[in-house]
This record gives sequence, structure tokens and C-alpha cells, in this order.
Amino acid sequence: MPFGPGACGYLLKEESGQVISEMLMNLWESGAGPISPSVAYKILQMVQKPVAEISEKEKEENPFQLSDREREILQLLSEGLEYKEIGTKLFISPNTVKKHCINIYAKLHVNSKTQALRIAYSKRLI
Repeated sequence: MPFGPGACGYLLKEESGQVISEMLMNLWESGAGPISPSVAYKILQMVQKPVAEISEKEKEENPFQLSDREREILQLLSEGLEYKEIGTKLFISPNTVKKHCINIYAKLHVNSKTQALRIAYSKRLI
């Protein structure tokens, strides 16, 4: 089955080998692009609260729609803390910190901590 250029799905590297294998087989058999459940959940969240529902005041105060926890983690990242240290400080697991960082990067449309912090400083998010 030929596929065009670009992505046809999105899998997280944390997925088990079995899940990845099943999703790739499904892609081959049906042509339906695989997507990790956590990514699908985030997409549904975005669709369920249309941009029109976000007030102008909300947009001005928090243009990237970061949650309080995400802002807190962004602040701790700016202080040079690692995921494990942030997790200890906030009483959450390093994996939870990592998930928050993934969400932060997605909301800021960046791919790294450095890029996220550059935007955070320039837009006075922290």
C-alpha cells in the first residue's frame, strides 16, 4: 500500500512493542493512521473546547492556555531542575513531569526545553 509524503499517524516511543506492532499492522491492513491513546485524548480535549469559548481576557492573560501546573513546571525548568527533582518537589512522578513537559511543548509549538524557555521568557509566562 503506497503512502504519500509526511506523517500518517503519531505514536509515542513509550508505547509497548506489541502496541506499536498492532498499530502498524492496522495501518497496513486498513490504511488508518495509528495514534497513541494519550495523543488522541489531547486532540479530543482541544476539539471539545473550541477557541471561540476562550474569552479575550483569558487569551491575553494566558495566550498559550498553560495550566497552573504547567506554568509551575515551566518555572522549575527555568531554575535548572531535572524531571526527577521537579517530581520530588511537586510530589509527582518524573513520568508525570515528562507528560506535562510534552503538553507544554505542544502548546508552545516547540520541540525542546530551550525553545520552551525562550518563549516563556520572551512572552513573560514565567
